[in-house]
Amino acid sequence: MVHPSLGVPTFYVAVELEKALESVLKKQESGLREMEARKQELADLSTHQRFSPSNGVSTFKIIKSLGELVSVMIPLISSAQEELLFIVPQEIVTVASRRHS
Repeated sequence: MVHPSLGVPTFYVAVELEKALESVLKKQESGLREMEARKQELADLSTHQRFSPSNGVSTFKIIKSLGELVSVMIPLISSAQEELLFIVPQEIVTVASRRHS
């Protein structure tokens, strides 16, 4: 097992297989508990906040290219009076940040 330390070098300690597996299992269980807590927080938030279009619009558009995205977004951003919320996959954000760097 590896025992993290603030200094150098990192310590490696021989332990029994059972203890190593227990340690890994406890770490995974801890992560699972944290995710469950976050899931519950999100569930609570979703019951308190209901998002609905203010003008009743319920149409969708499939955007196939970055150029099309820009041409669609410019008028939307210009006409936004209060706020705009974007939900974007991480991969797209990464691609966009690479293009502008």
